[in-house]
Amino acid sequence: MITTDLKIEPDQPKIIVFPNPISATLNINGCENCEVEIYDLLGRLVLKSAFNNQIDLSFLSDGGYLLKIFDGKTSMLKKIIKYH
Repeated sequence: MITTDLKIEPDQPKIIVFPNPISATLNINGCENCEVEIYDLLGRLVLKSAFNNQIDLSFLSDGGYLLKIFDGKTSMLKKIIKYH
């Protein structure tokens, strides 16, 4: 008999972030009760918020940002680009 320590985890829900690049509103699907943090490329926090599927980012300057989505257990990091 052969045994392994392999654990099969259930599929995590897929979080979809769109559009990217963005001009004003960022949509996030597949995550309920999540918190979002957005950092500029120098590592400065520019936004921390809970959200309801959309976030208004029209106040951000054009450029690249890091988006962190946290659901209480896991976090996801994604690059986004803001343009006017």
